[in-house]
Amino acid sequence: MKTSREILFDLYCRLYENRAVIPNAPTMTVVPTTIEDFDMVRGRQEAKKLVSYLLGVEDIEALSFDDGIQLVDSYQEQPFWRELVVAWFDFVVIEESEVIEVDRRQLKSEMSDWVDFLDARDELKKAYIRGIASAVRSEGFHVDGEMLARNYVKMFLTDEEGALQTLETNPAFFAPIQTHDASGKQILTQKEAMKENKKLGKFLISLKIDLKAHFN
Repeated sequence: MKTSREILFDLYCRLYENRAVIPNAPTMTVVPTTIEDFDMVRGRQEAKKLVSYLLGVEDIEALSFDDGIQLVDSYQEQPFWRELVVAWFDFVVIEESEVIEVDRRQLKSEMSDWVDFLDARDELKKAYIRGIASAVRSEGFHVDGEMLARNYVKMFLTDEEGALQTLETNPAFFAPIQTHDASGKQILTQKEAMKENKKLGKFLISLKIDLKAHFN
């Protein structure tokens, strides 16, 4: 199938070759030598004026497509000119389909970029969670560091200020301080758990966990 540029070039060439037999026709200033050198913008504008002139309308593109097609019937007895007018409509249809295809590809590209961004953000989020969990573990806090980090990041993405304040004053909100081991034996009293909660908050703030630049 021909491209819109090829169709327009062929149409313009035929109009140009027969310009002398079109009385009072709009001027054609583009000399069609090769398709590579063809001025699409000027060529399109001048071809439109000629087709409009042939159909006896001011601007063919101001009409609906159906109305334009009906006008072609006026050239039933003149197949050569009818063919050229039909070629114009063929060009318009192909041109529009190409624009739609470009838009579709652009949208697909943008969606792909967005997916890549989300994937990268997800990997970064996982890296933060691993880093926080590792730091909490290394200090020997009695808390599930991964749970704490995961819940903190989740809250941060919807309430940055609230997440930071909670992290500092009550990190146990994100993951409870463990007062008993796996066997059920008590390892911290309630008072000790409260004290560790405060200590944990100060430690986490000292890490300067800044997600804003990466997730906002």
